[in-house]
Amino acid sequence: MHGRHDTMISYLTSQRKFYLKFIIIGAVNTLFSYISGLIIYPFLEKYFHITFISIIISIINITFSFATQKFFIFRNSGNIFIEYFKCYITNFISISFGIVLITILVNVFLISFYISYTIQTFLGALLIYFMHTRFTFKGYTIQREKHSSTCSSE
Repeated sequence: MHGRHDTMISYLTSQRKFYLKFIIIGAVNTLFSYISGLIIYPFLEKYFHITFISIIISIINITFSFATQKFFIFRNSGNIFIEYFKCYITNFISISFGIVLITILVNVFLISFYISYTIQTFLGALLIYFMHTRFTFKGYTIQREKHSSTCSSE
């Protein structure tokens, strides 16, 4: 019974560490995402439409997010290009949501880019958390942390 108890304690400790890392990396990714938009937008607003700017910002942000998840949460030796592609597929809905939302907020409701981007960043963070916990990482177990791929439910 003592061995089983130690195993359960070890599992719960690993689980807490995993979720803590997931939350911290999520906060870092959200902050990076927000700041990158604030930095990039002023340089591009005179040359490109808001939709194209949002696409550029999204590509940068999703790449950063993949890197932090890959190297700080789901450390494994899988094929980085395949995992990156899988992450892109799972984040397509979130990216699309953000692009459509910010375009509507700016062009239809005439809300400033900065306020719209703030709204989009936080709603997007909630959506991506929901997607990761219900879809992207569904079936992921703490015991397999070193063996599962970054964005799959293997």
